[in-house]
Amino acid sequence: MIAKKKHKISFCTVCMNRLSFLKETLPKNIENNLDYGNVEFIVLNYNSTDELDQWINTEMSQYIKQGVLKYIKTSEPEYFLMSHSKNVVSKQATGDIVCNVDADNFIGEGFANFINESFLKGENIYLSVDKGTQRDCCGRICLKKDDFETLRGYDENMKGYGFEDFDLRNRLELLGRKVVLFPEKFLNALPHSDVERLKNEYNNIEIKHIYMKHKTPSITELVYCFSNNEVYAGSI
Repeated sequence: MIAKKKHKISFCTVCMNRLSFLKETLPKNIENNLDYGNVEFIVLNYNSTDELDQWINTEMSQYIKQGVLKYIKTSEPEYFLMSHSKNVVSKQATGDIVCNVDADNFIGEGFANFINESFLKGENIYLSVDKGTQRDCCGRICLKKDDFETLRGYDENMKGYGFEDFDLRNRLELLGRKVVLFPEKFLNALPHSDVERLKNEYNNIEIKHIYMKHKTPSITELVYCFSNNEVYAGSI
C-alpha cells in the first residue's frame, strides 16, 4: 500500500496580551494534532506586556525542543495591527499549508488530518468558515504557502477588525481557488466580550469621539476624532 502524502502544516497564532487564552488553547491544540506528525505551531509575541515570554519558555519548552513549536517576538508595535501581525507570523511558516489560528481558538482533535485530506482531494482550494456564522472563528483560514506568497499575504492597508480575512478570501477566489468549509466540530473558541476583542487596537484606544449625521435613509456621514487631534470624515 502506498502511503498518503502528508503536507507539512504550519499553524500560525499571534498573541498580544492574550496569554490567558493561549494557556488554554495552545497546549490542547498541539496535543490534539501531534499524531499527524508533519506539523509546526508558530506563536508570534506581538509586543505583549503580560508574562507570555516566561510562560512559553517554561511551560511550553518541551515543544520548542521537539521542534513542534516555534516562538518569535517583536517589541516594536504599539497597537495591534491585524494584517501586519498575520503577515509577520505567516512568513515564518515552513509548511506547504499555512493556517491562521486566533489565540482564543480550539482547532480540535484530528484537525491537521482533515486539512491534509482536503488538500489531497482538491488542489485549487482553500479552507475557511461560513461568512455568516462562527464569528469567533472567522479568522480561521488555511491556504497553500505558495498562494499566500503569490497574493503577498494580507493587505496591510486594512487597519480595522475582520475585513482583512474577507479580502484575502476574495483574492483567493479571483486566483481560482474554491472554498471548502470547516466542519463545525473544529470551530470552537473561548467566549469573550467585544471590549476584550478590540482593546489593543489603535481605533479602540485612540478614538475620543464619533459623530454621525443621517443625511438620507441610506447615507450617514461619520466624523472620527482621535486623541492626537487628527480628524477623519467620510460617508457610508
